[in-house]
Amino acid sequence: MMRHPGSMSALRTLCGWILLVTAAIPLRSSFAEEMVSIESVNGTTYTGSLSEVTAEHVIVAGKSTETIPIADVIRIDWPERRVASLSGQDLVLLANGDRLVMDPVQTDNEILRAKWREFPGLPLSSIPLEMVQGIAWKLPQDRVSRSGVITRLLNYSAKTDLLTLRNGNSVAGEFLGFNVDTLKLETAAGPLDIDLKSLNSLSFNPELIAFPKSQGVRLIVTLIDGSRFTATQFQYLADAGMQFTMAFGGQATFALDRIAAMQVVGGRAVYLSDLKPRDYTFTPYLSLRWPLRTDRNATGESLRVGGREYAKGLGTHSQAEITYALDGNYSQFQAVVGIDDHAGRGGNAIAEVLVDEKLVWTSDPLTSGGPPQRIDSIDLSGAQALTLRVLFGQRGDVQDHVDWCDALLVKQPK
Repeated sequence: MMRHPGSMSALRTLCGWILLVTAAIPLRSSFAEEMVSIESVNGTTYTGSLSEVTAEHVIVAGKSTETIPIADVIRIDWPERRVASLSGQDLVLLANGDRLVMDPVQTDNEILRAKWREFPGLPLSSIPLEMVQGIAWKLPQDRVSRSGVITRLLNYSAKTDLLTLRNGNSVAGEFLGFNVDTLKLETAAGPLDIDLKSLNSLSFNPELIAFPKSQGVRLIVTLIDGSRFTATQFQYLADAGMQFTMAFGGQATFALDRIAAMQVVGGRAVYLSDLKPRDYTFTPYLSLRWPLRTDRNATGESLRVGGREYAKGLGTHSQAEITYALDGNYSQFQAVVGIDDHAGRGGNAIAEVLVDEKLVWTSDPLTSGGPPQRIDSIDLSGAQALTLRVLFGQRGDVQDHVDWCDALLVKQPK
């Protein structure tokens, strides 16, 4: 069962779009009491009841009814909803960064079949193997171990498939497939049949991974079960919830009370995590070096500050400096900055923003458990470069996991 990059068209033809899965989850009666918060690029936050979401606009009914162009929306959020921990869950990681809390069932014809753990009303999803970055079974309960598994899957670069077992051993080879009981792997020593109960994670050969780039306005949807996926098409169905066509090809309908947040991508907001920095400089306190992470915190977990999870942003560690070329194309910069909630108690750092090498914003001391600090708007009119700095605080570099959440540039209006 070899995977071939670029085989998506053939798969769709052969399988007759078997990727599409549609079902709805009933609404909770408490949904009507929950207010939505909609953040826009003009700095206004709208609150009320969500009335409509289309590819052109969002309508929210509060003290008055507001229609907001979707290109101007940053995030649609239900602040009272909490996203569940991934502890003990099976997880399917896609090559575009999506994460799906699903139980892998089997593979056949280059397709991974998986079922939603928390949504039993949904049928099996069918995901092309060439779009899968890796699979984790029963993620560890403790944060450090769980982060290690996810980070290993995200950063895997060897030119072979790699199976990691619960006893700590790993086996490299060519993945042949699995069913409800056994995974098959072709190794240098011959074929192996491995009990699924002994598996920790499976990393796929990155040379065989192919994920088409999404275009146009799309949503990054976070569900309350911890899943996060990119929706290339979406339709508001009022009391039935929202129907999404996911970037991997599947389609599903979720009740609105199953959705924690929806991030708009492809509008006027351009996220720094989607741009390549002109320069990244890290100065270690002693010898430990930390990379710049995109859409994850410094240890590879989700961005979470002040009890809120963010789909987009930068994960940094003191002491770091990141510079982006602007070339006069943007009007403003926004972000929410804080020590990540996953960090220990000792975090203490300072964040700075420079425009064309001039210091324009300095945070109060950022501390573990302290409130995040919002950068509502920094003027970038005519600016050529934006620099973000993370400086050592009172405790050196201890737990200085600084997140720049929703760090974005706003395009100049046309």
